[in-house]
Amino acid sequence: MFGFPLTARVGDLYVTLTEALVKDYGDLAVKLGTDGALEGQLYADPQGWPTDDPVTQPWRVTIIARNLTDLVNTTLVQNLNPPDLLSLEVSLGFVHKTGFPNLRASFRRLTLLQRVRQSDHS
Repeated sequence: MFGFPLTARVGDLYVTLTEALVKDYGDLAVKLGTDGALEGQLYADPQGWPTDDPVTQPWRVTIIARNLTDLVNTTLVQNLNPPDLLSLEVSLGFVHKTGFPNLRASFRRLTLLQRVRQSDHS
């Protein structure tokens, strides 16, 4: 069984299988099936789980590139995930110290908006 990300060279191309926006969802792995195809398996909970709550499945992502540079520099997975507001707040920490009230208020609205969007997708 192989966990993600899984990267392989297929002919002259590089292929990565991975996931994005994994939240409250089982870990997916792949294994080689008897016919040579890859089969997905939720290895942490192979029997699944019952729920009446809505479930949002993560993105299953395949990245194909002609060279390793393009593969490493892709922003596809990053773009499929929500922005990391905690690191943004740390990098903009000077705003809180220098007293830019309009920028500080805008950042608070952005943080609140992001939390609302995340709760809508939960």
